[in-house]
Amino acid sequence: MAHMDTNGNEAYDFVTGEGENDGPYVAAGGAVIATANYTVEGTMSETTTDEPTDSMRDEPTETMTDEPATEMTDESMETTTESSTDAPGFGLVVALVALVAAALVAARRR
Repeated sequence: MAHMDTNGNEAYDFVTGEGENDGPYVAAGGAVIATANYTVEGTMSETTTDEPTDSMRDEPTETMTDEPATEMTDESMETTTESSTDAPGFGLVVALVALVAAALVAARRR
């Protein structure tokens, strides 16, 4: 959420001023909030060699091609109160699979 610099000191004073300084931009009785969507389109390839090396290390070579595609429309500038239910990270399913895999490895070592 964007905040104004009401006292002109070029610092964010909303928290230290207990909300009296540098308040948020407002429109239609509420804070101005805009969401933007960003999509990265591209490919990632991983190349490995099967030949043994002197150092006996297998280090894959990664190549990534980024082609960012962004669209900003008037719709994205509207104030909305929706909240996303997506969480950062891999998610619950991947965490459970990793937990089961770790348990299987631990059981096999016993």
